Amino acid sequence: MHKFSPEIFADAKAAKGEPYTLADFEGLDHATLIETAYFAFLKRPPDSAGRAAYLQLLDAGVHKLRILSAIRFSSEGRQRNTPVGGLLRHRPFARVFELPLIGRVARRLDKRYRSAQDHRTQLQRSIEEETGRIYHHLSEMCDSLDRRFSLVDTGQQAIQVGLDRNRKRLERVEKRVDVVADLSRKQRDDFDARFDQIFRSQERDRTELSNKSAAVEAKLVVAERSLAAIEAARNRKHTECAADGRLMETFYTSFQERFRGDRAEIKQRVAEHLHILQSAQARTQALPIVDIGCGRGELLEVLSENGIKANGVDTNLSSVEACQQQGLSVERSDGLEYLHKQGDTSLGGVVALHVIEHLPFATLIRLLNEAHRALAPGGVLLLETPNPGNVLVGAHNFYFDPTHRHPLPAGLMQLALEACGFTQVEILPLHAYPEELHITGGELAKRFNEYFYGPQDYAVVGRK
Repeated sequence: MHKFSPEIFADAKAAKGEPYTLADFEGLDHATLIETAYFAFLKRPPDSAGRAAYLQLLDAGVHKLRILSAIRFSSEGRQRNTPVGGLLRHRPFARVFELPLIGRVARRLDKRYRSAQDHRTQLQRSIEEETGRIYHHLSEMCDSLDRRFSLVDTGQQAIQVGLDRNRKRLERVEKRVDVVADLSRKQRDDFDARFDQIFRSQERDRTELSNKSAAVEAKLVVAERSLAAIEAARNRKHTECAADGRLMETFYTSFQERFRGDRAEIKQRVAEHLHILQSAQARTQALPIVDIGCGRGELLEVLSENGIKANGVDTNLSSVEACQQQGLSVERSDGLEYLHKQGDTSLGGVVALHVIEHLPFATLIRLLNEAHRALAPGGVLLLETPNPGNVLVGAHNFYFDPTHRHPLPAGLMQLALEACGFTQVEILPLHAYPEELHITGGELAKRFNEYFYGPQDYAVVGRK
């Protein structure tokens, strides 16, 4: 809270033009009272002598009204002529306030009087403030009502405009309804006429369809009879093919017995490949070797005798049954299908002795690709086939087997294996004619022996 300043208080009163009242000097201590009176009535601060004299009087019990009157009605105060409400009226009573008994009563009555006056002033101010608030509230209510009445008028006008607009729209809709009703009647008449026309057309179509259906049923009877005849012919053909297949298997078994050589001789021949398959098994951690077109099972028997795990595959039922009777692991299956069913890197070696010359070349390439996929790293592919570089073989002996398709030169097979991803591909000449059959002589005899008495077969070996 700011400290009371008599000088600032006097300046504020002068600036507002408000007169002083006795209430302005109530509640002030003696020193502040004297300083406030000087600034209010004389427009200056009190001098030292005046302050001391008046303080002495106040301390001696002189009433404040006498001090205020003395300062206000001094010669200097009369010149300033500062108005003080109530001071002139209470001046005669100032001496009464100083009397011993009457003064105390007078002071008490004066205090009550001033309190009543202050209360009346405050009450009057409260009434004026409340009256102002009520007037302001009534004014705001009137303004609000005026605005609402204005909105109502505007709304009524908008409603009237909307009603007029909707009335016009309704008139247009009624006109359109009349037009649509006329059009609907016309369309209904057209629809009835069109429906009658379609109905008559469908009746004609139904009759025509019935006639065609009868003709189709007659043709179906003929077709069913034809199908029955075809099915009977196919069954006969299937029976004949099955019989031919069994006959061919029997024939091929007899063919092998006569032209391939006895079992001991063939075992000796296939044993030439044993070291290659043993090295493959060592590199692939004893994964099995499969012999495609195993025939009578000579190679399987050699591998079994040398502790190498091997399985055989052949399409000839007679050969499969003969191998199984010897305790060999053989199943009847097409070699390409068998390889296709094997997992990746699941085999240690794939062998096909005198098989590839029986295959179309596209099938041979698929066989090479499947073998490469199924072989484990380090696995080996070993193929043996007649050598067309021997003129007797390529021009004559090759065709003893009626199931041979065409000779396969060694260079072609080397290229085929390399194209399918095999590495370290090598050609191994096999089964040359005995030396006693060779002719003697110079360079011409040497070439003759190579062309006519050279290796009858060759093996092509590739590694993964």
